[in-house]
Amino acid sequence: MKACSRRPHLLLALMIALALPVATLAAAQAQTQKPPAPPSTAKPSTAKPSTAKPSTAKPAPAAPAAKAPEPAKAPAPPPPQDVRFKTTYTNGEMKTESVTYLKGARERYEFQDMVLLKQPDQKRTVQISKTANTYMVAPEGIAAPIVAGAAPTAPPKPPGVIMVATTIVDTGERKQAFGQQARHVKVMIDKQPMAGACDTSKQRFETDGWYIDTPLAIANRAASVEQAPPSPDGCTDQIQATSNGDPKVLGFPIAYTTTLIGDDGKPLVSSMEVTEFEATTLDAALFEIPPGLNAAMNIRELSRALSNANEAKLVAASAEPSAAPAPKSPGVVRIAVPEFTNKTAQTVDTRALRQRLISDLTEAKFEAVPMPAATPARLRASE
Repeated sequence: MKACSRRPHLLLALMIALALPVATLAAAQAQTQKPPAPPSTAKPSTAKPSTAKPSTAKPAPAAPAAKAPEPAKAPAPPPPQDVRFKTTYTNGEMKTESVTYLKGARERYEFQDMVLLKQPDQKRTVQISKTANTYMVAPEGIAAPIVAGAAPTAPPKPPGVIMVATTIVDTGERKQAFGQQARHVKVMIDKQPMAGACDTSKQRFETDGWYIDTPLAIANRAASVEQAPPSPDGCTDQIQATSNGDPKVLGFPIAYTTTLIGDDGKPLVSSMEVTEFEATTLDAALFEIPPGLNAAMNIRELSRALSNANEAKLVAASAEPSAAPAPKSPGVVRIAVPEFTNKTAQTVDTRALRQRLISDLTEAKFEAVPMPAATPARLRASE
């Protein structure tokens, strides 16, 4: 009986043990489950359906992508500072040409056979003869040599006074020249010596010219101060200058005609014209002594080298048959001018003497005919 009475209790404990986890799980679910929502008491909506049209606005365009920064531009090269110009001078019926080069403070001047190199940085001037293939260096500021045995000069006269009046007139006329505006300006210079002046000559200069703005290559150059050379007796007059007009309108002359009237009242007319002008960059070698030239120690050696070169040309020319001269003009005296031969101990530029003689004969209304040097017998045979 005891055994039977214990068995129900064991079954009951087992059932309780099995039912306890299930009850625990159901209670946990009951605690986490939300309560049911109460019934809604809101009235039904009476709002009409929207009749607004759908938006037709275009969407905003997308912002453009930021541009990459452009690389910095290289600075523009400076304008050329050097100058080259070609000039034609006319004096009566004679015309000459020259070419000038400017680079910084240096200058190159070409005239016929001669080349001048001005080198202020070395305080010297170089003279080159292309025909003689020879150059000479002349230092700046060297006083003239004293000739030994020369007679002593007389005491200098007291200086006098020379009045120089300058008048500048801008005519107002303008024209284009070499890419710039040129101004038409007239200048008159009147020189009148006072009583007691060493220089007693009276002169009047009248210049009618065209001018452009002064190039930088010239404006930046140091102005050279030129002094009037003393007279042979050592007298130097005092200059009292007056000016009327604006000198700024002058600038750089590209053309002018100058009339000089002296004591005799006869006008002497000369003109100048710049036929080529350019601002450029010049080679520095143009302002140096070319290699391969012979050096002359003084002007006498340079002149001798030039004379020897000219005589060598004459010898070569005399070996060739000479061309027949042009027919003689009726009523005009023809004079043959041969090349000169220097047989003295002095230095003489025979070519310059011959050219001067031809010019003088032509001015005197003679027909001067140049001819090569030859013996009198050969000259007579060629008549």
